[in-house]
Amino acid sequence: MIIKQLQFRKNIKNSPIYKIAKGYFTQPIKKKLVWSLFFATTRIFFSLAWPYLLYKQLFRNEQIETDSLVYIIPLVLIIFGISQWATYKQLVVNTRINDAVSLNFITDLWNKMVSLEWLSFKSKNRVYFFDVFLVDFWRIRHGIKALLEIILPYSIISVALMFFLFYISPPIFFLYFVGFVITMGFQLFSNIKLRPFIRMFHKAWRKQSTNVGIALDQYDLIRMERGYQKSYNQFTTNSAEFLNSNSNMLIAQSRWKIAIQVIIQLTRLAVLVVGIYWINTGLINWGEFFFTIFVIGIIQTNLTQLPAGINQLLEAQESFNRINGYFDLESEVHVNHRAKSLTIDKIDSINFKAMKFAYDGKEPLFENFNLKLEKGKVYLWVGPNGCGKSTLSHILLGLIKPQNGYLEVNHSNFDWEELKQLRDKFAFIHQDALLFSASVIENITFGQSSSDDAWKRVKNSWLSMLLPSGLPAPDRKIGERGEGLSGGEAKRLVLIREWIHSAGLIVLDEPLNHLDSQSVKHVTKEIELLKKDAIIVIISHQRGFESIADEIIEVNKIKWEK
Repeated sequence: MIIKQLQFRKNIKNSPIYKIAKGYFTQPIKKKLVWSLFFATTRIFFSLAWPYLLYKQLFRNEQIETDSLVYIIPLVLIIFGISQWATYKQLVVNTRINDAVSLNFITDLWNKMVSLEWLSFKSKNRVYFFDVFLVDFWRIRHGIKALLEIILPYSIISVALMFFLFYISPPIFFLYFVGFVITMGFQLFSNIKLRPFIRMFHKAWRKQSTNVGIALDQYDLIRMERGYQKSYNQFTTNSAEFLNSNSNMLIAQSRWKIAIQVIIQLTRLAVLVVGIYWINTGLINWGEFFFTIFVIGIIQTNLTQLPAGINQLLEAQESFNRINGYFDLESEVHVNHRAKSLTIDKIDSINFKAMKFAYDGKEPLFENFNLKLEKGKVYLWVGPNGCGKSTLSHILLGLIKPQNGYLEVNHSNFDWEELKQLRDKFAFIHQDALLFSASVIENITFGQSSSDDAWKRVKNSWLSMLLPSGLPAPDRKIGERGEGLSGGEAKRLVLIREWIHSAGLIVLDEPLNHLDSQSVKHVTKEIELLKKDAIIVIISHQRGFESIADEIIEVNKIKWEK
């Protein structure tokens, strides 16, 4: 018994409602909850008051007292109207509560994403994060809404009306109660049986999202008359699987819906037949029977709302379980700045000693590896693909933490975690242009304290020559991942953005990709000017940087240095 109680408590504490209530129901939200409780109580009270008043005035005897209709019907309508007004007010307050809780929740999701370890983030694809922020988030939001607006109030009203039914006619109450237990049990059973079909459809939906992405990526190849039939066959096959999973879910839903309707109709028929029999035997009168049928109709109207609400709550539970996995992803360890790190205005040197790094389950890329970088020099890293050049740059930028090794910054010992605290002094030009859907000026000035000042610096320097042609640069819109720009335009925008960021360490990963000869000339000239105030690391397969490099490091020859 004690073990079961502990397990029950554990299940409660792992439920989405408990965790959200504990973490996100702040004091202002709790005040709104008081108002929600007030309107819910008003709603429930008046939802029960008007049937009771109607019964007391009109159905006390076998004869309906028609003289009471003149004043009782308007009063009943007023009471009914108050219950509906309270329902609406509760909905508005609950929506405000849900908004506040949801904003706190989605902010936590965002904070988690930006604090993920670099490798944790890269291990997931875009569909995964779309699911977390859209699909799972909205299911949890709807689950809260279903609990506050459907499950709790309708359950309370239905139970209270059933006690009222007992007050009117105990025999019919027991008859209906048996039918109610059977119906609700069957509905809950059907929800449980439907969950695998729904989960399979959600899985198929995610797979289809990936399939559509693949088809979009194949567009240019298909228009060049390549792989049309293969792409068509692959897309139609995958789409058929997606449609099949959707059809299986719809058929299962229809099957259980029909079965539930059969149970409900059989229950109603049983109440009708047994009720008429009891009238003929004198156990109940016609007035009681007529009104109990009326009350049963109200109860069933309320109960029909519950399956959808329960299903939304179950989906919220499943989504919360997936989001728990998201929150379990490895995050960066935030450390306080030590006094010496606070005083670092300029980076003069960065040294690695006896550094070791290996990806999970793989042989070390670097072992007992030493590296010395000093301000005022340009370092050119060369080597074949896969030798570790980009990985080494990610370690240098504090994005990846090595398993072993010593770090020195400005000839002082540093912890690897503390290296992350210096990232605002780094500039990184990735081999893929890291752009987002916005205007040119928003992409260039992202992260600057003043966009206007940053833009003036661009317009008044050689960087203006790197701006794309066509529409005025500040207003030109860029699609997702730089869509709508040429490769050279995208690379030049990234160069501008990193160049206006005052950095003590500049890492350029394949910076000449997609650049024309004029742009290459300007970039190489500017690198020579910048190196007096920064450490510059260039990763490149292309020729052109040897003349300005102070040191050329062949990474493939030193990665196994012992």
